[in-house]
Amino acid sequence: MTNIIKKMKNVNMFTKLVGLAAIFSVVSCGCDKDKDAKEFLKVTFTDETKKGEAIKVTLKAEGGDVKVEDYKIKVVKAEMFKGDDYNNAETDAKEIAKVKIKQEGQTLKDAGITELKKDGAKDLSLEVENTSASVNSVKFTISIEKDGKAIESAKEKVVKWTKKA
Repeated sequence: MTNIIKKMKNVNMFTKLVGLAAIFSVVSCGCDKDKDAKEFLKVTFTDETKKGEAIKVTLKAEGGDVKVEDYKIKVVKAEMFKGDDYNNAETDAKEIAKVKIKQEGQTLKDAGITELKKDGAKDLSLEVENTSASVNSVKFTISIEKDGKAIESAKEKVVKWTKKA
């Protein structure tokens, strides 16, 4: 700071003060004030989905409108199993690659939720695409993210999916 003032010797005092005020305002700007904003989206996943059906997700806007285009669906991890009861892990990479959630990487808007108004609720179905002959059950770890970070109510939720009835 003293170096800046020394370099400004030939400038009048008013200009120095204005210059320093500009520097301090840039350094102390509230650029991260949105990080303290309240999160209105609350998410609930079904614990287990049977018969190869879609995974059900309930989205609620508690206390304010939700901008659905700001939220992305992310599969953090998927553990594949040959058995119907989450046993006998599948290790063949070719078979593992044949199982995915269709909506992964999409925003909530792209996944079919057009809007979510204050105190409203909507259901979302995550479709599991399984073309593997050997994978019969999966433990998905799913997050819903905003600005690249998982929101609190949907942070790495484990959801079980099986073909078994």
